Amino acid sequence: MNEKTKLKYFYFNRWAHRGYNIVNRIRNKFYFNTISLHENEDFSPFFIVGSGRSGNTLLRRILVSQEGIVIPPESYVLGKITQLHAVHKNLAWDEYVNLILSTFEYHPEFYTFEIETLADLALELKALESDEQSLAKVINQFYEFYARKKGIPLIRWGDKTPLNAMYVYELKKMFPKAQFVHIIRDGIDVVNSYVKAGLYEDLDMAALRWKQSVKYLQKFGNKYPKDYYELTYESMVSNPEQTVERVCHFLGIDFMSEKIAKFNQQGDLGDTKYHAHHKKVHKPINTDSIGKGRKELQESELEKVKYLNNLLSKLDYNMI
Repeated sequence: MNEKTKLKYFYFNRWAHRGYNIVNRIRNKFYFNTISLHENEDFSPFFIVGSGRSGNTLLRRILVSQEGIVIPPESYVLGKITQLHAVHKNLAWDEYVNLILSTFEYHPEFYTFEIETLADLALELKALESDEQSLAKVINQFYEFYARKKGIPLIRWGDKTPLNAMYVYELKKMFPKAQFVHIIRDGIDVVNSYVKAGLYEDLDMAALRWKQSVKYLQKFGNKYPKDYYELTYESMVSNPEQTVERVCHFLGIDFMSEKIAKFNQQGDLGDTKYHAHHKKVHKPINTDSIGKGRKELQESELEKVKYLNNLLSKLDYNMI
């Protein structure tokens, strides 16, 4: 699924969500037993968010080198699942579990998780007592199930899906203790990278994706400052040890500097071996991509995205 398709998918879901809410209010007048978003469980996942092509996967790569940190391939469906919950939270629990897990399992990118089936997980969830039944429980168990299948001793799980940038408020409602790490990269480099990777053909669409992600997430950060941390791609590749140590401190993760020094470039992340646009993530950390956009884009192309100048300036990047 390319980035342009993802963006269209997001806008369609946003529009449909308004209809879901109306239907849900009507349904709730006739049903009394509903499945909760959460039951005040002690879940504290973290979400790496931001525009695509901003170093999200590299940050994932570094964080999973720390002991007990699990971040699977991109899930794509968490936003859709929160919308499904709004409509179908009156289902019987067994049917609800089937609906949520099938949303994961039948997504076209689920093969990158390299899990054959979620049948065993479904049985675990269906056996839960009524006071344990919530959407947060289903999602948490899914990530714990992934860790078990991969043989990783789990301390904490995270998610790295750029599309989640547009669903941070929904994720925060589902996981009140969740934390969000927003990685920002120079918008001109992002636009250039999007187009070179074939994820967008249109410069303007790529620029709009970056701009909307940054502004939306910073607004979210202003509302939840204690649970929001912002870093830049440029700082991460220029000074990875210090930058990642600060991220780990924010997340309450034990930072092991030797894991950065002995960064294993050939580890298996699942989706990175299937998609060409992730191929550079396995190379040594370097600063080679900083400033590429201004060097590689034509003057006429840069003219098309000059409307980014205000935001670039606000973020302390050079204007064009």
